Amino acid sequence: MRRGRAGFTLIEMLVVIIIIGILASFVAVGVTAAINSAKNSATEGMIKALVGACGTYYTQWGDYPPTDLQELGGSGINDLNNGIEALVACLSSKKGGGIKYTADEGFLGNADGDKASSNVTDWYFGDTALREYIDAYGSTLTYYHSKDYTRTSPRLMKYKLGPGGEVVEIKPLKSAATNAYVGPASFQLGSVGKDGKPGTADDIVFGR
Repeated sequence: MRRGRAGFTLIEMLVVIIIIGILASFVAVGVTAAINSAKNSATEGMIKALVGACGTYYTQWGDYPPTDLQELGGSGINDLNNGIEALVACLSSKKGGGIKYTADEGFLGNADGDKASSNVTDWYFGDTALREYIDAYGSTLTYYHSKDYTRTSPRLMKYKLGPGGEVVEIKPLKSAATNAYVGPASFQLGSVGKDGKPGTADDIVFGR
């Protein structure tokens, strides 16, 4: 009379391990996809809030924030991240704006570590650091006033997307369908998306 087996054979154990590994990989892919979807949604939501704030700014001042703080009398400004720094300065002004993000909320950074010579717009921060809005992936957002789409100087196209990142050139975006600029009479506000590279399919760009 044969006895029943007391345990798994080596082959059976290997099969179980392989199955567990496959299931774990499916779970990991699903979790990663969910995280990326959440970050994408958070970035889109943030940009839409800033687009709305730009509309409020326009109502108060008769124009959208400039691409360069030098237009408002700023000095001591370097050649990096100028557009988004100007946007933060304008929307964070005590005189008008309406978006009061703080650094600990994860929406603000200073990738290039620069400062203005003075508090140009009377922003509510307690220093003269030129901050940038950053997306949910940790990359600096980009901003252009429409008047600079076709006459953008090199200093306005240079962006450092993170503290350790390289300097890249980011130009105002045209619609692939119409070949017209996004936000043709207003502004562009965008994110380089998940891959952290400008000009790729996952870029998120809004205009008003």
